[in-house]
Amino acid sequence: MTCDPASLRISALRRDPHGDADDPTCYRTSRYSVARAALGVPAGNRTTASQEGRDVYTYWVEGGMSWTVPYLAGLAALAFQVDPEIPPAQIVELWKATVTKTAAGPVVNPAGFIEAVRSRAHKKTP
Repeated sequence: MTCDPASLRISALRRDPHGDADDPTCYRTSRYSVARAALGVPAGNRTTASQEGRDVYTYWVEGGMSWTVPYLAGLAALAFQVDPEIPPAQIVELWKATVTKTAAGPVVNPAGFIEAVRSRAHKKTP
C-alpha cells in the first residue's frame, strides 16, 4: 500500500462533526484528497496522544494520506486472516467492488469487503 495516486487514487475523508462515524454518508473529502478517487478512506476526526503532556490529547478534524494507508493496510491484514492465499491485487479489487457510493464519492466498506473476502475463500474450498 502506498500514498502514490499512480497505484490507487485514494481520498482522505473527514466526518461531519456531529455525524455518525458508522454512516458513510456523513463523510466529506478533506483537503488532502485527490480528484476522481477510486476509494475514500476515513482519515479525519481522530483523537491522538499529544506531545503537550502525559494526559493531553489532540483532536484532528483533518487527516491526511498517511492515515489512509494504515487503515487500508489493517483491512488487508484482516483479509489475510480470512483468506491467507488471497492475492494482493484481489484485495484492491475487492476494496473497489464493495465501496459505498456517496456524495463524497466511493467510501471503503470494511464489513462488505471482509464479507467479499470470506465469500471468495468459501468458493475456493471444494
